[in-house]
Amino acid sequence: MSKIILLSGDKQIGKTSELMRRFAKQTYVGGILMPEKEDGRYFFSLRTKNTWKAEAAANESDILNIGRFTFSAAAFSRANQTILSDIEKYPVIILDEIGPLELNYQKGLQESLEYCLQHCNKIRFLILVVRPSLLENLRELCEKFSDKVSVVRR
Repeated sequence: MSKIILLSGDKQIGKTSELMRRFAKQTYVGGILMPEKEDGRYFFSLRTKNTWKAEAAANESDILNIGRFTFSAAAFSRANQTILSDIEKYPVIILDEIGPLELNYQKGLQESLEYCLQHCNKIRFLILVVRPSLLENLRELCEKFSDKVSVVRR
């Protein structure tokens, strides 16, 4: 059974930057980080080290709206496929981040989150980034699948 670590902190406090510093060069970690650059949010594959834009292009029609963001459904699909293929290969999986899109609307990285939780026996450590306002909801969900859920607050 895997240990699930919930990394929680306010917006723009450096959660993704910390994970990037610690894990971007490691060879035993899979999953996705979602750094913000000057021109928007991106996905970063911890396995391939590739990045791709998460926000939708102006002419894109298959989109996911949440708050001030308009995301590309295709970008999230690619992120989910990346995560799902990493689960079989890496003992540590990171999903950055689990938010309202996943927990309230069952979109975004929901497919990967669900699969990771249902198959957490294949993962040694599952690290999920979450905002404080959703921490308890995510903790309750995770505790249905693992009795080893820890919270790290930033």
